[in-house]
Amino acid sequence: MTGSPLSLSSETATDRPRVVIVGAGFGGVEAAQALKGAPVEVMLVDRNNYHKFQPLLYQIATAGLTSGNVTMPVRDLLRGQDNARFRRATIADIDPEAQRIYAKAGASMTYDVLVLAVGAVTNYVDIEGVQEHAFPLKDIPDALNLRNHVLECFETADCNVALRNSCALDAVVVGGGPTGVETAAMLSELFRQTMCRDFEWVEPDTAQVHLVDRGSDLMAAYPPSLREYTRHSLEQRGVDVQLNTSVEAVSEEGVQTDDGFVRAGTVVWAAGVRAHPLAETVADALDVDLARGGRLPVTRALHVPDRPSLYAVGDVAGARNEGGSLYPQLAPVAIQQGAHVAHQIQRQLRDREPEPFRYRDLGKMATIGRNAGIADLAGGIQFKGVVAWLIWALVHVTKLPGLRNRLIAFLNWVYNYLTDDRKARMIVDTIPMHRTAEPSVRRIRRKLQSLENGESVS
Repeated sequence: MTGSPLSLSSETATDRPRVVIVGAGFGGVEAAQALKGAPVEVMLVDRNNYHKFQPLLYQIATAGLTSGNVTMPVRDLLRGQDNARFRRATIADIDPEAQRIYAKAGASMTYDVLVLAVGAVTNYVDIEGVQEHAFPLKDIPDALNLRNHVLECFETADCNVALRNSCALDAVVVGGGPTGVETAAMLSELFRQTMCRDFEWVEPDTAQVHLVDRGSDLMAAYPPSLREYTRHSLEQRGVDVQLNTSVEAVSEEGVQTDDGFVRAGTVVWAAGVRAHPLAETVADALDVDLARGGRLPVTRALHVPDRPSLYAVGDVAGARNEGGSLYPQLAPVAIQQGAHVAHQIQRQLRDREPEPFRYRDLGKMATIGRNAGIADLAGGIQFKGVVAWLIWALVHVTKLPGLRNRLIAFLNWVYNYLTDDRKARMIVDTIPMHRTAEPSVRRIRRKLQSLENGESVS
C-alpha cells in the first residue's frame, strides 16, 4: 500500500513536543487516548484507517460477524481530542538518530517521542509451502479471504458432484492456541449446522476439520483441567485433534505431518506470530539484539535502553516481568502498556524519573463453540462450559470499540444462538480492481479445476 504524506498542517503545528505513535492497535490507541489533555501534539499513524478488535477475527472468517462489527474508524476514536491527529500511511523505515520516520511514499516526519505499537505478523516459520498455501488470520483481509475461500469451496462443490467426497471441503487448522482452537470449533459448527441447511447434500461428516499441534496439550497456557476440557469439547464437535504432530510441509492438496498426509482444501495457519519487521529495523539501527519472537528490547519503563524518547508497547515490545519472563502477546498487556507509556511521557515533561511497568493480570478466556468456553481468572478462579462462554461473551461485547458495534455484535450472537444460523456467509470479492487474483485465490481455483471430471451441474 502506498503511504500518504506525513506532515502536520500549519494549523496544528505548535511548539509542543510531538509524540508519534505508529500502530492503531490496542496499545497505540490506548496511548493516544491516554494523552488527551497533555501538553503534546499526538500523531497516530497506521496503514489502515480503522482500529480492529483482533480477538474476534475468527468470527469474521467463520461467518459469525461482519468486518464492520469489529472495526472502528480511527478518527472516530480520536474525535473530541484536540491534541491528536491521524495519518494513514505505511511506515517503511525509522531513523532513531535523526528521530525521523519514513513512509513508503517517501514522505517523512520528525518526532520528539516515538511509540512503536505495530503489533505482530504471522510467523510462517521455515516450513515448505506455508506462506504460499496456508491462510493466516491476523487482519481483516485475512479473515475475509478465509471466509470467501471456505464458502467458495462449498459453492463449487454444489456445482460439481465429484468435489463432494474429495476432501476439498475439509480444513486443517495448525496451532493449538486460542486462535487455532476457536477457529477449528467455529469451522466445525459452520460445516455441521449452517452448511447442512444451505446445501441438501451436505451431511455432518461431509466436511472434516482437523486441528494439528506439535505440543502434548491444547491451550498450553491454561491449567490442565481446562486443557482437557478444550480437547473433549472439540472432539464432541467433530474436530479431529492431532497432538504431538509436527507439520513438515503444506501444499495445495493438504498438510504433510510427521504422522502422515492430511488431505484438505483449506489450511489455516494459527501456529504463532513474530513482532512486526519494524522492530528489526530499529534494532539494526541501534545495534541491539532482538528478544525472542523478534521483539524489541525495552527497559522496565518500556523505552529502548538508552533511548528515553523511543518506546515500544504490545506484541512488538520485549518487555519482561520481575522474574525476567517476556509478557504474553495479549490485548490486555498492550492496553496496559499503552496507558503506562502515556503516563511516562507526561512524567518526562515534568522531569520525573520513569516508573517500571507492572502488568495486572485479570485472567484469560476463550470459546470452544456454542455453549462452551474456558476462563482462567485472577486469583485462580476457573470456569468452563456455559458459564465461561457467557463470561467471554460479556467481556468481549463490552470491549468492542463503539456502542453500535457492541449492540450489533450482541444481537448477532443472540440470533446465531437461537437459530443456529449465520447471516454473514457472503462471498465478497476482495481483489483490487485491475489486479490479478491473490495467490490463495488462484490456488483454490486451480485445485477445484483439477478435481473437476466434466460432470454437469446437479
